[in-house]
Formats: sequence, structure tokens, C-alpha cells
Amino acid sequence: MAQGEYLAFLDPDDWWEDNYLFEQMALLTSGSDLDLVYSGVCFVDFKGEKTGRFIPSSYFVASFPQSLFCNNEIHLSTVIVRKELVMAAGGFDCSPELQHIEACAIASQVRAKEYAGYSLRNGVPYPIDERAWHKFATGLDNPYSKANTLSYVQEIFDIVGLPYKREEYWLREPSGSSKRTAEEILPGAGWVGLNTGAGWRWPTRIWPEENWAGLIAKLNSVGLKPVILGGPEEVALNDRLAQQTGCLWSGVKSLDVFYAMVARCDALVTSV
Repeated sequence: MAQGEYLAFLDPDDWWEDNYLFEQMALLTSGSDLDLVYSGVCFVDFKGEKTGRFIPSSYFVASFPQSLFCNNEIHLSTVIVRKELVMAAGGFDCSPELQHIEACAIASQVRAKEYAGYSLRNGVPYPIDERAWHKFATGLDNPYSKANTLSYVQEIFDIVGLPYKREEYWLREPSGSSKRTAEEILPGAGWVGLNTGAGWRWPTRIWPEENWAGLIAKLNSVGLKPVILGGPEEVALNDRLAQQTGCLWSGVKSLDVFYAMVARCDALVTSV
């Protein structure tokens, strides 16, 4: 158990700038009634070079805390919070659907009334109970994974032992200004979104660049209108595809505009 007055979180694949803790603690202890501080993040490549950044949107900040339940834009590694606030909220209580090794490490050490999902066994992630075995097996056995007919939402419900009643993802409606921006970028109908990225956690799911280029050519040949989509990690790839094929790529947009652009597409091709 942490003995200090404050808690800070840092994933093993993130790092803080040298002055980060100093500046954040100066803000948190400035005499105001703040209980928690957070910041934006910078993205870096494998060489440590900065490739972009993300700052929580004005919509998220203005709608806080309700916006937390629609789309959390706060990266945990930027958070410093008073420990008493975390303990007042019940501390770490349950561990649903934890698969990554750092999350499993936390789950294996917390004291909870109920456990679900994954913990560590001999230093590796392992199902806590029978309910978590199905999802675990899809990550180990490719034929088993291909035969899986459960949606990701249904798998989550199964893991935590809740009845699935065809619940869907809850995505908030894009703002009016984001819809207008998306319509300016993608006027009319017939758009096919090409979401080229899979995030840094799933590099094996990324489709080869030549496959995207071939798909763009086929879509153009039948009169459809492909548009390239992606985030900061896909900028270099998407720039090359746009240059090679002439396909529309409007650059990285806010998450709200991204939602609105996807909504204007008649179909979406995505790696994840």
C-alpha cells in the first residue's frame, strides 16, 4: 500500500518528462481545492522522436465529469490524485477483463471482494476462472479464434458473469460543429473509410501497405470514394498512401470529428 499523500500512475511503456512531477505537484499543492491533475500526452516512435500529441478536447473538459462515461480522454499515466480520494471511492475493488501484463500485475496484488478476468501466474497473464478461458484461448489458438462467433461486447459480459442482452457500445453523438466539419471533408455519399492503424499494442494486425494501395485502386475502379482514416501513429503510412494513390487523407482529426467522419461513410474497413 502506498504510504504517501498522493498517487501517480505510470505504465511501463510510458515515461514522464524530467520536470513533469515538479510542475504537476506544484499545481496540485498550490493552495487550491484540486484533488486530481492530468495533462495531454506526446507520441513517440521507437527512436524516442516525438511524432504527435493528444490533448483532451474542449468538449470533454466542458462536459466533465459526464464525459468520462462516454469517452474518457484522460491517459492514466498523466494522472496524479490525492490518495484519500481513491480510498473514499473504494480503492481497487474488482479486476474485470484485464489482459495486459501490467494490468494483470496490479490485479494479482489488490484485495477485492470479487475477481474476474485475468491475473498473473508464474509471471504471465492467466485466467482467474473458467469464465475467462474462452477469450484467453482466442489469443492462443488461431483456428479457435477464427471459429469464435461472439462479439467483443458479449465476451466482456461473459468474463464478468453478467447476462448479455444485446447491449451495444455507447458512443456519444458528435457535436454539430464536428458534423459540419465532416460534411465539408466528405460531401455527398459513397464514401468508404479506410482505418489503416491498429494501435501500437497490435502491430501484427496492421495490414501491409501494398494491400491498402490495392484496395484503394479497386474502390476507385467501381466508382466508390475511399478516404484514409487514422491517428498520430498512422501519419507516415497515410501520407505515403495518399501520395501514391491520390486518395483523400485529411490528416489527424479530433476524436469527435473522427466519429462524425465514420458516420458519413457507407462502409468502413479497419484492422481492429
